[in-house]
Order: sequence, then C-alpha cells, then structure tokens
Amino acid sequence: MAWERAIDRLMLRQIHLAEGGDISEREIRSLIEELLTLSKGDARIWFHVGYGRTFLGLDLPEPSGSGSPEETRWYQFGRFRAHGRKGENHWMAELVEDEALLLDLASDPAIASQVLPSLMDLFFKDAQYEKAAWVLGLIESHALLPREKNDATGDTELLLLLEAALSDLLTRLERTPIAPEHRGSARRALMAAMDTKAFHALTSPEQARLHRALGKSLQKTGEWDTAKAALDAALQLDQDPKSPMRRSVLCLQALNAIKIIDLDQLEAQGAREASDKALALFDEALGGGALPESCFGKGILLYEKSEFAEASELFETGTQLLREKAPLEEELFIRCSFYLGASLLAAGNKEEIHKAVRHIEETMDKVHPELVNFYPVYDALKDCHQRIALRFLDSLDLGRGTSADDLLLVALEYQCLGEPEPALLAAERVLHLSQDLD
Repeated sequence: MAWERAIDRLMLRQIHLAEGGDISEREIRSLIEELLTLSKGDARIWFHVGYGRTFLGLDLPEPSGSGSPEETRWYQFGRFRAHGRKGENHWMAELVEDEALLLDLASDPAIASQVLPSLMDLFFKDAQYEKAAWVLGLIESHALLPREKNDATGDTELLLLLEAALSDLLTRLERTPIAPEHRGSARRALMAAMDTKAFHALTSPEQARLHRALGKSLQKTGEWDTAKAALDAALQLDQDPKSPMRRSVLCLQALNAIKIIDLDQLEAQGAREASDKALALFDEALGGGALPESCFGKGILLYEKSEFAEASELFETGTQLLREKAPLEEELFIRCSFYLGASLLAAGNKEEIHKAVRHIEETMDKVHPELVNFYPVYDALKDCHQRIALRFLDSLDLGRGTSADDLLLVALEYQCLGEPEPALLAAERVLHLSQDLD
C-alpha cells in the first residue's frame, strides 16, 4: 500500500538532491525543520526527520519523550528506509533483534507494508528462511486479528497485509534455488507459515500452494510418505482439474510413486517399479491440459516401455510448450528435445529422420543417455549418419553400463566404425566388470 503523499515525495526528492550537492545541507535542514513546525500534529513528517538524520547526517531533533508513539514510529521508519538506501543491511538485521521496535513498526499497516518486503529481501539474501516466517508469526501473535474478514473488532487491514506477506514468502521460496544445506531451514519456514492465522485465511488454492511446496521439499530428501501426505492435502484443496497448480502436484505425485526426487533426475532406464501408477497420475495431469513436466514424465515412462511413437508425440508437445514459456527452462528443453529425436529414431519414423538427427546432434553433448533402450536409436543413426552415430556412442556414460555384455557390444561397435582407442577403453571396462573372463 502506498504511504507517500505529494509532500512526502517532494521532500524525498529534495533530500536526494542534497546528497548530490544540488542543495546545501543547511538549506535541506531548514526545509525539514519548517515542515515540522508547519505540520505540527502530523506524525508522518517525522519520517523525513529520521531519514534526513540518517541519510545525510543532518543535525535534526529526535522525537521527545512526551511526543506521540506515532511520531516515534514514523521517525524510526525514516531511519530504516535511509539505512536500506545506503545498503547498511547490518542495521536492518539488528532491527529484527529489537522485537519491541519491530512490533511497533508493524502495528501501522502503512509502515509494515514497506518494512516487510525489505526484511524478506535481507533474509533471503542470507538464506535465513526460518527467520522470515518467524517475523510474520511474531507480528501476528501481537496483533488483534479478526476471527473472520467481516469482523470489525480486529485489524482487518493488518490481516490482509499478513496474507499478502505470506503469499510473498511462498513465492520467494518457490523461485529461490535452495542449497542442500538450507533445505531444512526452508522446510521449517513453510511449516511455521502454515501454523499462522494468516495461512488459514488464505483461499484454498493458496493453501494448496504451501502444501505443494512442503511436499516438494520433503521429496527432495526422499521422505516419500510424508511428501505424499502433503501433496495429497494440496490435491484436496484444489479440485479444479484444469488448475496448473493441481496438475503440477499430480506430476510430483507421479515422481513420488517411482521414487524420483525431481524431474531432472528422471532418465530412461529399464523396468521400473510402480511405473503404471506413475503413468496413471501423469495421465490425470494431462487430462486437465498439457504441461511440459507431464509431457516429459509420461514420455520417458512410455519410452522405457518401447512405446516410441506415443512418446515422440509427448516430447514434441513438451518442446513446443517450453519454447512458448518465458523464461525458457533450458535444461528440461534440451532433455525433451533429445528424447524427441531418440524416440523418432527408435520408432523407425523415416519421414522424420532428418528432424530426429538434428535433435540428437544439437543435444547429445549435454545429455548422457543410459545404454538401456538406446540400441534402436544407435542402429537408426548408424544407417543414416555414421558420424553422428559415433558421437552418440561417445555420449554414452560407460561408467553407468548395466552389464559387461552391453559394454562389450559398445566396444565392438567402436571397432566396426574404425575407432580402436574408444573400443579399447570400452573393452577394458568390460574386463573390469566381468566376473567370468571366459
């Protein structure tokens, strides 16, 4: 919510002009003092006193002990904004340690709406996710909040502000890459946020977002059952089959079923437990409309079952959706494009052979396929483009070979292509893995 009036914007411009030397400090000090005299009883004018003292170091009065609490509050807010503009984050961090000052600033929604985003920026910069949720809980615990939104006995404006702050906290957690060592802090922040009154005042879809974020966090550390419970709660709160939020939760449920922590860990492999259950969940997600994640996930599982034609259609849709999405999710786009080429080749689609080879050539340096299920791709490449076939073999990670027999076939293929050095390396790997040297 905007707090600045025309007079406030004008005074701030004058202070910033003084910073650049366009107005003397003596002149700006006189302006603030005269404004203070002329606007006696207007507590907001004390913002400029605090701002000028802190930002320019002006010799200006402090609020007297006999003054109103509002004067002190706006004075402290001015100091807070000045320290923030000067980049003095250490002072802003100290504010959080002074609970009385923090609560006083938060008691005025006009000030709280300015202070909270700045504190969130500071906390997220330092990965202090729990402290971000703690501040919201602290403010809420000391506020007279209404039991319902039409309850005039409580501070409805502050409740709305806390709801907005909670939504902002969630959005930041969704968009911020969380380092592994900070995942516990981020998860505890989510759980603390879900204990607030503001959380229960959110709409069902907004509550579902928090449950989804918690489920995703739990899944990152392989806590499958508790992650599933959180994701189930999200689905209960958002029943709209076309909701992007619900469809993304179904994708997470599908990954949970096959014990994959995140989509970037999903690669084509051999037989997989619970793949039918995961396919059903991806199907339900696709029933409400295609998402790149559901297209890629179902495509991989179909690829593993050698259902290459249907898999290629899903990868085609996925790459198209990703092209239209801003910003581009480059890693998922590259993998989706690679598997589109691989599935077209494996399906024997001769009409799309040049398109398939182009997709493979553009992405194989960044995607390292497993040996399992990739011989149909290699055979098709060898028949139409031996140079690309050789590069495809080079892209295989021999350290992840499923058996010595498979690795021996790779060695023989290198030999047939007239490449003795990689053939020798593959053969040495076969000897290393083999139990029976005969």
